[in-house]
Amino acid sequence: MPQINEDNVNQAIYDYAWERHGEILERYMDEWEDEFPEKEEDHPPGLAYKDLFSWIMFEKELPGTGRTLAELFAEDTPGLSEEMKDNLYRMREVIRSEFEVIEKDGSFLNLEDTASEKIYNVKMHEELPISPKTVVRGRIHPFDDHYRFVGIFFVTNPIPTFEIDTLMRTYEDSKLEELEDITLRDSTALRTVLNKYPARWIDHMCKHFGIEARLKKEKVEMIVEKLVNDMPRIISTIPEKSKEVLALCIDNGGVVKYGTLRDYDDDFTLFWKKERPVSTIGLLRMRALLLVGKMSIGERRYRVAYVPNEIRDGLRQILPRKIATLDDF
Repeated sequence: MPQINEDNVNQAIYDYAWERHGEILERYMDEWEDEFPEKEEDHPPGLAYKDLFSWIMFEKELPGTGRTLAELFAEDTPGLSEEMKDNLYRMREVIRSEFEVIEKDGSFLNLEDTASEKIYNVKMHEELPISPKTVVRGRIHPFDDHYRFVGIFFVTNPIPTFEIDTLMRTYEDSKLEELEDITLRDSTALRTVLNKYPARWIDHMCKHFGIEARLKKEKVEMIVEKLVNDMPRIISTIPEKSKEVLALCIDNGGVVKYGTLRDYDDDFTLFWKKERPVSTIGLLRMRALLLVGKMSIGERRYRVAYVPNEIRDGLRQILPRKIATLDDF
């Protein structure tokens, strides 16, 4: 048998299935077809069987075994690496959803689950001409450090591109306003704000800081810990203009009315794109060094830029005091 790798593992499982469990497959295939979750999908000609068998290989437990074909293949095939065995056992962790394409890089798609807002790096079976903002419906499962499509996925994009752009801008503006309406107080904890942020923002922060965790709560705690314990190195990597913004806020107690920063570039969107130039203020927000929300000052509620309490002391020791206190705040 040739060395099993990501490119040939599906075919190897298929061949194993018919060689070792052919009688069971012939006996139950018609019955399982009725159980197949995607049986009502409008499959392209000739691909319904492929989609069905992908479900059988990765998700359906064979009678009397309690294991899928992929798992049985892992147990019965000598010479498999531990990494490949782990991948085979994880194949049943299938995620079904509609996903929006955030970006495309060769045969990989950066997909956002429209239900959970989680971001997945998904490898296609072959490179296809799929553009950002396209919505795909299907199944994915984990493999190594990424995900892969299971069987067939369906592209659903009935809205003309110019209408999508308009709708997306409206949606982004609305969601961003909602996130910037978070109430901030002098005692507000950074983790409290981060827990209200979309999962994709937290995932991007983790990727930037090299943090690996599964649960959002764990990710938030590790982000806060990273900022507190590694502040000098983090600040050393940001541009001087961004440092000026932090210094301005720190010199004024850690918070300023947002209009005070009018001279600094603040382009920021709901969806962060790695290819888009990062603005002075946007960079700080993407690293949780600066929060934007609403704070009551006197009898009015103002939009403010807020340096998290947890990192203020550390910043005071690092940043030069070169911005005068704002008397009108």
